[in-house]
Amino acid sequence: MITPPNFYIDPEIAPDSIKRALVEVLKTWTSRVPVNIASEKHSIHIRFRQIVNPIESSYGFLRVSKDFIFMEENEEENLPSLLVEFVNLVDAMRGVAMIVGYTCPNLAYCEEQPVFLASSGGKTSYTTEIPNYDADTMHAIEDQEWELDEPNRFFFESFTSIVQNCYVQDRSVFLDCSSNGIPRMSYLRFVVRSISMMGLNRLYLYIQNAVEISRPMHDVEDDDFDFFNYARCGYRFDELKKFDEYARVFGIEVVPAMNVLGDMQNFLQYPQNQRFKDTSSILCCDDPDVHNFIARLLKLVSGCFKTELFHICLSDAIELGTGNYRLKYSDRNICRVFLRQLQSIYDICRSLNIRPLIWSDMLLRLNSVFFDYYDANFKLPAFATEFIPEDISIALFDYIHTDEAKYDQLVKRHVSLLEHVKTAANTNARTASTGPATPHEPRMKIEASETAEFMQPVAHDSRPKRKRKQRVDYTALPIDACERISANLQMMRNELDPWVRSRLAVSTTIWSYARMWTDMTQSIRCIAAMMASAKSNDVRETIACIFFDDGTEVDPFSALPPLQYYADSCYNINVPLNRLGLNFWGSVNANWEHFFKAETLDRVSVLENAIEANSNNLSKFLLWEDPILSVLQPQVDQVDLSTVFSSLSDSLFAYSKDDSYLLSARLALPSRLAHVLALKVELQKELRKAYDEYTRRREDLPNRDADVVSRKLLTRFLKDIDTLVNNIESLWRLHHNMFLDVFRPCGLECLEVRYGGLIIRLRSLKMRLQQFIEGGVDSLDELGFKRRKVYPGSDNQLPFLNYRQCTTSFIGRWYST
Repeated sequence: MITPPNFYIDPEIAPDSIKRALVEVLKTWTSRVPVNIASEKHSIHIRFRQIVNPIESSYGFLRVSKDFIFMEENEEENLPSLLVEFVNLVDAMRGVAMIVGYTCPNLAYCEEQPVFLASSGGKTSYTTEIPNYDADTMHAIEDQEWELDEPNRFFFESFTSIVQNCYVQDRSVFLDCSSNGIPRMSYLRFVVRSISMMGLNRLYLYIQNAVEISRPMHDVEDDDFDFFNYARCGYRFDELKKFDEYARVFGIEVVPAMNVLGDMQNFLQYPQNQRFKDTSSILCCDDPDVHNFIARLLKLVSGCFKTELFHICLSDAIELGTGNYRLKYSDRNICRVFLRQLQSIYDICRSLNIRPLIWSDMLLRLNSVFFDYYDANFKLPAFATEFIPEDISIALFDYIHTDEAKYDQLVKRHVSLLEHVKTAANTNARTASTGPATPHEPRMKIEASETAEFMQPVAHDSRPKRKRKQRVDYTALPIDACERISANLQMMRNELDPWVRSRLAVSTTIWSYARMWTDMTQSIRCIAAMMASAKSNDVRETIACIFFDDGTEVDPFSALPPLQYYADSCYNINVPLNRLGLNFWGSVNANWEHFFKAETLDRVSVLENAIEANSNNLSKFLLWEDPILSVLQPQVDQVDLSTVFSSLSDSLFAYSKDDSYLLSARLALPSRLAHVLALKVELQKELRKAYDEYTRRREDLPNRDADVVSRKLLTRFLKDIDTLVNNIESLWRLHHNMFLDVFRPCGLECLEVRYGGLIIRLRSLKMRLQQFIEGGVDSLDELGFKRRKVYPGSDNQLPFLNYRQCTTSFIGRWYST
């Protein structure tokens, strides 16, 4: 193992734009990171210089090179330093993270020599050789009498420059703060510091049910908000304002996100809010009360943030107009209803000086025969582009595909949509008798007679095809060839119309929802496809979404490695995979390989080939599966999961005790979970096998005494059940503490109800088994029925299930989770 170098940073001499950010980061670093602000002796200095972007077509620039500090006290002594040249604040923070990456405890991936970063024209790679310097540099190195420790001297002599360009203008993260768990401010501040160190510059806070609005606190005039975020421990307005200011110190723009159409089930469940209701989760369109409610909500929430941007979502409302709306209004054209609501909300945003952004799913799904977002035969009514506000921004999302071509198809579809909107806007401006229409005014009144045009297709292929340029290999470019890099960037991109480009964003997801640990492999596949398409199509904004659906069981820290990959994709044409671990250490002080190991909870190695293109949540459905019915066991009967999980638990337990990393303790939860799964899978499998063996031999038993003896052979499982219950309680206590480390207490009840239900079912199993052994019952029908594979498919193909699907085979009228 190679001893890592030591660095010294003095924030007082840094440019004003990054001074406060450096101070805040240095406060949070512990002794695990050998970067200090006190001891400059025997350390390599890190200095900063803000520059004008030398590459016009790039959206950020970072260069780290060797430099010397002239000492006035001793003219013959020059202190070695690294100079970080940057354009944007987050570029500088990323440069610091990449330098700090060299201090990673696992810097040496081979025992013979360390691995140092070399860069060439934007494409980063590794070298294990000491680079050849020019004669002047070698002369300067040989002549210096530095007071450096051997690791620092060796590092400085071996270091070559880092040059990186940013290929995406707005590099965004969409963070779910509303699905059961509401993150604490300490975690949000950690996220801000981390994504800034990665080089990202925008954070969407999805605070759908996470804002505290009450009359005494915010001078709300009526009771419309009394049950908004009721019993949810939401954010106060002053907390959001302080957080927005904190994020701006790190160059992060915080943007509020709220769905002001769908996903309102928590608000609409209360009787006091029924007048706003269309369906159980959708607000009623065309309703004046709803219009006023949305106006006041947007005004209150937008006042907490300095940005003009507001993500109003308008998604997850496919049942729009099918509930109470039908009792109040006669319009049955759902697309027309949605467009009127879009125009109404846009009017509100314009009056509040808000720049709205929406998801595109409703525009596409409502105009598909099968309500399919990915429908290749998507058709749009003629009036739609005439009625969509021309200066509203649209974000497309693809959370499942790992193929760049699929993203290209969606991008082209959205570009075509926006170009039609632009054409309609220009036509209206030329033909309006009273002069150009204001952006918020509808350009065409929608009449009921236009229902026939509902399925009228748009000629997507009418615009000229753009020939895709060949991707550029930067390995042959010299480091300082900024002009050539700029030219090649132009060759690589399919230039979008600036009007369209300013209104289009592309998003994908990090697979952290409905699971116990993030599926990093699937997340990176989706991100790689999205980023390849975004960079080749010159998309202005990309968004990586982090959702915590279905109970917020996942550890949110497990979503950090895919974020690192996403950030590195923004700064590289081809991501240097062997650099990811060092960058991850520099950004969040955690071990990339250890975090990746924990995804084995769902990606069991013996199933890897069968599910290579499929993401499942094996650990989730095995944990919550009813231990008596065991209806999902046939999906995994052919694999010895007990041995796999037992080995994984031991490995993760050792990693969790590695105190050289800040976040190692987070691995205790997947370690304990793996141990519980090993016990539970083994118990269910062996108990069912023993009971089936008993039922086969029962008819051959000579008398009742022999039957009693045979039943007592099941006694050994009573102790196994007790052992499993004790381990589940231990897992619950650990999960309880880790949940509260990150989230506020409201929402914990959902998690604990699940643990409680599992423990009660195991105790019920023990009670029934005890009765059977003692002869109190003649049979255990819940164990004896023949099990079948519920989710058919190829061998070892595993499903992706939510909690309700795991727990019971009965879904009745009164059943709920």
